[in-house]
Amino acid sequence: MAHKRKFTSEVKQNINVQIEEQNKVVEVKKIEEAKEEENRRKEEQKLAKIEKIKQRKEERKQKHQKGEIKENFLKGIFKENPILVSMLGLCPTLAITTSLENALGMGIAFIFVLTMSNIVISSIRKIVPSEIRIPIFIVIIATFVTIVEMVMSAFLPSLAESLGLFISLIVVNCVVLGRAEAYASKNTVFDSMIDALGMGVGYTMILALVASVREFLGTGMITVWGNFVINFNKIFGSSDSLDIFSSFFISPAGAYLVLGILFGLVATFKIRKTKKEEEKKKQELLKKAEEAKAAKLAKEAE
Repeated sequence: MAHKRKFTSEVKQNINVQIEEQNKVVEVKKIEEAKEEENRRKEEQKLAKIEKIKQRKEERKQKHQKGEIKENFLKGIFKENPILVSMLGLCPTLAITTSLENALGMGIAFIFVLTMSNIVISSIRKIVPSEIRIPIFIVIIATFVTIVEMVMSAFLPSLAESLGLFISLIVVNCVVLGRAEAYASKNTVFDSMIDALGMGVGYTMILALVASVREFLGTGMITVWGNFVINFNKIFGSSDSLDIFSSFFISPAGAYLVLGILFGLVATFKIRKTKKEEEKKKQELLKKAEEAKAAKLAKEAE
């Protein structure tokens, strides 16, 4: 009996060992299957990323073919001009446009800050939490404004003194922060750079236009840069400022007057353009109606 019990216990032990081995084999298989599944999932994710990159490249090629880059650049100059259309950044437009040199200096600084901040913001748009995006945007913009201030103070001290506080105020310029929030944070680096260049050039063009008109009407001169000055008084044979030029135009009131006239001209142009488009649409509708009427009469005649 003792021998049988011993044999039975040995058999049970062997069975338990076999079961444990089978369980281990099953666990190993499960682990291997899980690893294979994980590897397959990683491979699928890699393929998906590669596919997305290919799609983006294809979209960029299509954009290049369709001329969207040109349109993206030109919209900041005409359709969505920051000053004439959006009416943003008017404070420096009124304050520093007493000379063309000031306008060009502000414009170059503005283009640099807007372009660089758009590039950086677009680069980090996927990792910036939406809850704190505005403070981050302001810090990025302030960094580039500080660089501009330091460079200008070192190499162009007279221009830096002339522009004064308005260089620092680029940090809170509605155009810069607006493009960061509305465009750079939602688009690719390349598209954001083109958008910034277009907006910057459009802004600088209007600054230069207003400054040229004000300086010409106010002093009879246009200070292009440094000692390069176009003196219309000398052209008319006078060493002093002629009576037709008034210092009123380089005063704050003159800035409002010149900018108001510019807004009026733009509004008039838009109204005329809208009327022409409406007339064109009416003519097209009349033409279609006549064609339909002619077709109906031809069918009745048949």
